[in-house]
Amino acid sequence: MAHYETLGDCSDYECLVCSELRLVVMTCLKCSILLCSECLPSVSCCPQCKAAPTSDVFASNNFVSKHIKTIKVECSLCSWSGDFSDFTQVHTVNCTEVLIKCKHKDCTYKCKRSEISNHQDSCQHYIVRCKFCDTKLQFNELQEHQQSCEECQLCALCQEFQLRSTIKLHENPNIGWCTAIKLACIYSDCNYEGSHQTLASHYQSEHNVGLDEIVRTVLI
Repeated sequence: MAHYETLGDCSDYECLVCSELRLVVMTCLKCSILLCSECLPSVSCCPQCKAAPTSDVFASNNFVSKHIKTIKVECSLCSWSGDFSDFTQVHTVNCTEVLIKCKHKDCTYKCKRSEISNHQDSCQHYIVRCKFCDTKLQFNELQEHQQSCEECQLCALCQEFQLRSTIKLHENPNIGWCTAIKLACIYSDCNYEGSHQTLASHYQSEHNVGLDEIVRTVLI
């Protein structure tokens, strides 16, 4: 089960089957041994006295369960320490050192919780949608799909896929938004060249004028 070590001998409170501490324990009323609520359904009889695991033989032991909650433990993967109840209910779902399985279907990759987000964002089994035709497919199939997608086309200038219906507008040297189109600054004493996107910030930072003013100047 869990990656913890008790600060002291707590073997008397461990489940006789799994040898772990559990928050919910059951006591055999015939021989007083402890079984956790997770192991009890899997046994055919009491491991010690062989009594049948019926409701009149095994009963919840709230007194022991209450004590187990306060047993001091420390995480074996990090520096955390505290009550067992906090360990099971809070720390185990937050510990950055715990190995986590990727959430994407068919992926068996495991890594530390602190690293799992980076993997899942680029996982080859990640299900994505083509932004052009809305088809669902795995991340590693996206590039091949876009090569034949009827809704998009590869821009010859920037080598990025664009909506097929707007590809000509995208590549238009005067009003297109293709980042590969380089335009010169309209000021004769300035040698800057950039895309439509970068020109706007250039005019603002270097010439202290907004793009709307530049447009009016050109039109006039």
